[in-house]
Amino acid sequence: MVLAPSHGGLLPYWLLVTSAASLFNTIGCYTTPRIALTTYEGRLAESQVTAFGARMFGTWTALSCVMRLVAAYNITEPSVYYLALCTYFVALSHFASEWLVFGTMKAGRGIAPVLIVPTFSIMWMTTQRNFYLAA
Repeated sequence: MVLAPSHGGLLPYWLLVTSAASLFNTIGCYTTPRIALTTYEGRLAESQVTAFGARMFGTWTALSCVMRLVAAYNITEPSVYYLALCTYFVALSHFASEWLVFGTMKAGRGIAPVLIVPTFSIMWMTTQRNFYLAA
């Protein structure tokens, strides 16, 4: 099995890094709800983040992990590329709504990575689309 993506460029490696981070987050969410509470630390988080909710979040994160992992090795396949891109849009909209609408997140240490990583990834994947999907 080849561990390194075969396509040039750094984006496949970034997908691997974010996939690995998702895997660790998933494991943490299944282990204890405290992991989720490090991200969801807004005024309503204590009452709304439960062990069940943490596991659901872990499952959602595992799905994103798999999609990004597949994309890292199949980055020239348009449907896979766009599917991975969508994982970042879903993550960004989820975290932004939890912060701005639902109040389970607050500006600070916990929210910074979950807003920066998907925003950066969306910009990178959007600007590099032609490089990876060129015929």
